[in-house]
Amino acid sequence: MVRSPVANAAPGNNITFHGSQGKINVNRSKFKMWLGDQLMTDDVKESRLMLQDHLPANAIRLYNSSNHLKDWINSIHTRQPPICDVEIGHRTATICHLVNLTYWHNQALLWDPEKERFAGSSGDPRWMGQEYRKPWSLP
Repeated sequence: MVRSPVANAAPGNNITFHGSQGKINVNRSKFKMWLGDQLMTDDVKESRLMLQDHLPANAIRLYNSSNHLKDWINSIHTRQPPICDVEIGHRTATICHLVNLTYWHNQALLWDPEKERFAGSSGDPRWMGQEYRKPWSLP
């Protein structure tokens, strides 16, 4: 059984965004929003109204995509960039790999995103790749 870090959150993958005035917890089927310690809603259907009421007009808003595969194929046909550009995809995959490494090796990692290397004395450089069959190599 997967235990969520937020009490009563839906099982499965979720994330909590903490801000100066509250927090939001979301996953594919759940939305919870707190202002301070007060739970404002835990209803997905209310989420748009809550965000309209409580986010300022100049707040950064994320894109809405219900089908990433369709968007990607459309970008191939139109030559327009997809909703998530290559850099976002790369950074997202990097985070996933780092989380897996912390789990498999049971140790905390420090990561330098600029150099794309482990920082401090954390991690093992050998985890950054693999040995290739001859004659294949990376520079």
